[in-house]
Order: sequence, then C-alpha cells, then structure tokens
Amino acid sequence: MSVKLKQSSGSPECSKCVVSLMGRQYLMQGSRKFCVACYESLYCNTCQGCKSIISAESRDISYKDLHFHDTCFTCTGCAKSLANESFIHKEGKFICAKCYEDKFSPKCTTCKKAFKPGIKRMEYQGKSYHEKCFCCCSCGEAIGQKSFVKKEDGIFCKKCFELKLANKCGKCNKIIKTSGVAYKEKTFHEACFLCEGCKKTLAHEQFVTHEDAPYCVDCHVDLFSKKCHKCSKPISGFGESKMIVFEDNQWHVECFLCHMCKSPLEGEGFIMHEGDTYCTECEV
Repeated sequence: MSVKLKQSSGSPECSKCVVSLMGRQYLMQGSRKFCVACYESLYCNTCQGCKSIISAESRDISYKDLHFHDTCFTCTGCAKSLANESFIHKEGKFICAKCYEDKFSPKCTTCKKAFKPGIKRMEYQGKSYHEKCFCCCSCGEAIGQKSFVKKEDGIFCKKCFELKLANKCGKCNKIIKTSGVAYKEKTFHEACFLCEGCKKTLAHEQFVTHEDAPYCVDCHVDLFSKKCHKCSKPISGFGESKMIVFEDNQWHVECFLCHMCKSPLEGEGFIMHEGDTYCTECEV
C-alpha cells in the first residue's frame, strides 16, 4: 500500500529533523508530522527484490514478512509482474501459475502436458495420463474404465488384443484365455489337443507324433508299431521295452524262444525253419 502525502500550509516542523514543513509535503504518523525523507527512513519497508526503500508514493506489495515494489514482484520463470496475478511461493521463489504448471505440475506421460486443476487423470504403473490420452494403441479409443492388456509395444483394449495379439487355438481358432498346449509353433486349447486315433485329450499326457499328427502312446503302438513275429502283438518302443530283429522279422524278447524247448534265444545261436526259431541243440 502507499501513503497519502499532505501539503503543509502552516509552519510546523518535522518531528525528527525539525526542518520546517512550510510549503512542503509531509506525512503523518499518528499525530506526528514528518518530512518525506524522515518518514521513509523510519516507516517505509525495504524491497526484497531491489533492496531499496519502497517510497511513500510507491505501492508496497507484501507477502508474509516480505515487501516488494510492484515492479520488483515478478515471476522467477517468465519475469512478468505478479502484482495482480495468482502465484505460488516455492523454495523461496515466486512463480506464476503458468510457469508453475509448466515446471512443477505432474504431466501426462503421453502428451507431456500438465494436468489442469479438476481434470481427471489415469494412474497406471506409477505413470499419469489424461483420460483422453490413455488410449488403445491400435484403435485409438480411450480406455476409461474398460479392461485392457499391456504389451511391449503399447496398451491394447480387450477387443483389439483379442483380434490382433491373443493366442488362438490351432484347432478351433478361438482365443485361448487359460492354459494351453504348445505344439509345432501353435497353441491349442487343452480340450482341442486330441489324439488323432482315439480322440482323447493329450493335455498332461505323453504323446507321439506320426506325420506331424499327435497320437497317444497306446494308439501309436497299435497303429504304427512293428508286430511280433511270434505273438503278432505290437512291439512298443517306449520305456525299457526291447525287441529282437532278424532279417524282416521282429520279436519281443520274451517271445524269442526255441520252438521246441522254449529256451530263450536272446544272445544265443539259433536256426530259422519254416518261420519258427530253434536253438542249435534241438533237432529240426
């Protein structure tokens, strides 16, 4: 605030320096009169900006215990006068609302602009977004309160994720929402990954492939395993199962016996006669 100067018409004296105030401007402090110089030295404040006295005729802008000329009370950022503007006092500096917003206000991760007061913002993984900026990177629609999926290349709404990125079953081509079975660079629903023979599910089961098609062990043995020359049953190649091979014939180890004495022939000399095996001691 400024102090109103008065013009003396009588013959009073300055209460401090006793100079005559006749024909001179003076100021009052209570009932006492002072020349301008004495009044300013006694009662006027020092400007925090320029460190000089704020004269009686000048506007004194105060903030707490600080005083400024109106021309010295400026924004630290843009230097414009704050005399008639809203401002923020931060770390000893006076900052206009715009500069504070640009420098200190939280900013949208997408558009890098500050959040205006009262504007709704979205928070995700420690980052802030304008509601309109938190969008699906595929269709561009705002996510809002809808469900979404975060991938390395961006955020996707549920619809776009399912159309473009979700795992789809190699059998029924529908989206796999829970666990699936990976096979030949494809993924299948557990209920869709079936034995080509008996059609039972192969999820959590051992399986064998034949011409790129999956089969359970039993079906693969029945359909594709070699048959024993003796019992005509399949010879499984799984586990510790062994077989004896001679020319174009195969036997289970337990079936490879002398036709007459039934002694095991594994690792022994033998004779083939009319499709049967004999040890060297039995007469044919």
